Formats: sequence, C-alpha cells, structure tokens
Amino acid sequence: MKTQHFSLLFILVAWSFLGSGCFEIVEDITVHNNGSGEFYYTANLSQSKANLDLIMQDDSSEGYRVPSRQEIDADIVRTKATLEKQPGITNVVTTTDWPNYIFSVKFSFASMSQLNAAVESVSAEFAADHKSIPEASGNFAFAGKVFTRKSNYNAEKEKEKLTAKDKDILRNATYTCIYRFDQPVKISNNAKSKISASGKSVMTRFNMLNLATGIEKIAHTITLK
Repeated sequence: MKTQHFSLLFILVAWSFLGSGCFEIVEDITVHNNGSGEFYYTANLSQSKANLDLIMQDDSSEGYRVPSRQEIDADIVRTKATLEKQPGITNVVTTTDWPNYIFSVKFSFASMSQLNAAVESVSAEFAADHKSIPEASGNFAFAGKVFTRKSNYNAEKEKEKLTAKDKDILRNATYTCIYRFDQPVKISNNAKSKISASGKSVMTRFNMLNLATGIEKIAHTITLK
C-alpha cells in the first residue's frame, strides 16, 4: 500500500500490515507569528491493540509482511537521526508506547520552508530510490496571516492502485489535523474544520479512505484575524 500524502513520516510504512482495525494519525502543528513553530505527529493504534498483539507474533498477515518490533524501533531511530541533520530543526523527540501501540515524533522548526524540507528529507530517507515523493513536497506555507496546508496527492490517479485490503486498512482509520496559532482564526476554508472556543486553533478530522479516494480533501487555507 502506498501511503500517499497523509503519511509524512515513518509510522504508516511500518504498519501497512495492520489489516482491518481502527487507528488514528494526528498531525498537530503550532505556527507562531514569525513562521517558526512545533510539529507533532502521532500514530495511535491502541484501538487495534488486541489484533496487533496477535499479528506481531507472526511473520506475515493476510499477504502483508509483518515487520518486527526491532525493525520498527530502528525506523524510528532512523527518522530521528534524519530530522536532526536538517537545518532549522531542533528538539527532536520520538516516543514509543509499545503496550498501547502509540508512536510519535515531535520537533521545532525555525521556518515553514525548513519544516517542508524536514518532511521531504524523511520521505526521501524511506523511499526506495532515496528521492522525495511528490506528495511530501511543499505541504505547508505561511505568509502574512494566511496558513496553507497543501496537498499534492492525485486521488484520481492513485485510487485505482488501492487493493481491497488497502481499503479495509483505511476504512476505519482517521487522520486528524490540528493547527494552532498565536492569534485568533478568522476563517478556515475546509468545510469539515472546527475552530476552538479560544479561537486560536482549528481541528479537522478525515476518514482516511475518503482521503485516499478523493472524497475528502486535506487541503486547508486558514486566515487569521
């Protein structure tokens, strides 16, 4: 299963063997007025814990190779090392909660361009040809009072490649975007977005199968007051 535009980092590569079950990916970004901020990416598979406990005992599951715990831990270390080499990226922290199957990576970025470069560097590190895939390029922008979450994913082209098992994996999965700002939000142009009571953050939750097939769009334009 190709992980498309929503798997910016290591974790979905490791978990493509999941099969049916529920999980959530959270993309949580704080953007300060000067364009710096914090990026926090979490994969929460705790709802599939019982299923995963069984799957992890085998080498494969329903045609999918099951990576070992050691391989997944190594990928997480590799992700951290890749990020720490990137200009403008600091405070890189990875967290693994194996009992509950919750994994995260967090770091600070000095500018939006450096955030984009960091995401692209991890994409390239795990790509077979060590080249960044188009879906991972230039996803974030911030100019004046406008924050943009872009999407380079071509649903019409890519959805035909999804197998029945891919669809089963994504059907009960969600992708949640949370964007936080120093000043209040005026409007978000994504109809699924909800502005917090404080007015300084926007949350949008997507079904991952809908994202993969183009029914829902991850792209946002958020304008601040």
